[in-house]
Amino acid sequence: MQSLSSAVLSSRVAVLFLFCLACSSPATTTSQDMASDLAMACQGDGACTPANACHVGRVDCTTGTPICVDTGELAKKPGCGPLAYWPFDGDGRDVAAGRDLKLEGNPGFAQGLFGQALDLKGDGNTYAVRRNGMSDINDVEFDIGNADFTVQAWVAYHVSDIEQVHVEKFSGGGGPGWRFTKLNDQRVHVCIQKDGCGQLSSTAKTFPLETWNHYVFRRSTINYEIFLNGVSIASAALPPETLPSTEPIYIGRANPMDGRIFPLNGRIDEVAIWRRALTDLEITYLYNDGVGRKASQVN
Repeated sequence: MQSLSSAVLSSRVAVLFLFCLACSSPATTTSQDMASDLAMACQGDGACTPANACHVGRVDCTTGTPICVDTGELAKKPGCGPLAYWPFDGDGRDVAAGRDLKLEGNPGFAQGLFGQALDLKGDGNTYAVRRNGMSDINDVEFDIGNADFTVQAWVAYHVSDIEQVHVEKFSGGGGPGWRFTKLNDQRVHVCIQKDGCGQLSSTAKTFPLETWNHYVFRRSTINYEIFLNGVSIASAALPPETLPSTEPIYIGRANPMDGRIFPLNGRIDEVAIWRRALTDLEITYLYNDGVGRKASQVN
């Protein structure tokens, strides 16, 4: 009996080790692998229904217990990975949780920070959006609400003298929602909620063409902050709740209800969203003196 118990214990240790490898590994990048990870993460946990409520490949590395909770809730906790992560390596796949983007206007791809990057023409016809066929997808997980929140994007401009939207989930020209953009006077700007657009802007910056810039927008409690290349460049205390937008995520232009378009003329890469406030240290780590790191390296 004693030797049997030792064998069982060894087996459990091995399983725990494998679980912990899964927990610390970056999210998988194919739908087939993602389905496999979901099945693994939810195995034996009857409380996890539906199965797609699980966060991809994550387990509690202290106990080895699969974590089967809603992705949006889990993503608020350190160690649980980005809520969404679009590396733009030849497509619009979300390698964190399968919220893939539709690439409209047949945009090209060019040299990215890592691998490839989405290369947009600045005409408003090439962009990325959460859309299935002709139907927009409103992911409520991307509404800030009362939650802590972080958005990252790496951008290299072909032209810099116009306003260019990086990422937004925003309605019309005045909200509600949030918009992360660079203004035509070279200020970095985040428009929050309705009629709050003037409260979070940097001073004018210099953007050499075809040079990668690391943008981060963070909400922590009621404090909103913008980082450029690892340095905080603007902050403001805004209302505690950011009202939701019914529009989908747009990358590389404004939503069509805002006729100004604000198209991105440049490359964009490594777009990621966390439903928690990344620390200053984590933002510096991702910037990595301009060399960057994959978003999957910060859980």
